[in-house]
Amino acid sequence: MKIENLECTCGACPSQWEFKTDDNRMAYVRYRWGYLSVRISEPNEIDAVEGIEILGREIGDKMCSVIDWDTVEGLIKDIHIENTLASHKNNK
Repeated sequence: MKIENLECTCGACPSQWEFKTDDNRMAYVRYRWGYLSVRISEPNEIDAVEGIEILGREIGDKMCSVIDWDTVEGLIKDIHIENTLASHKNNK
């Protein structure tokens, strides 16, 4: 997944970012209560907050809500959107 137009939308608690992917999807990343969530929109839609969660993982303790982008990027760099979306559809 290639990341374009990365923007930190909250520098405190929770840590969160938005970006656009190279296939014209919006993504929303949020880290709160030790849980990292990455959601993605359909192509050409602007709201990823209500999109499909392509990564949801507890990576910290319940009191943790701050994470740096380098850590997040390391966790999401190998996500293949199409494979993840296909898996999500098959689990419905």
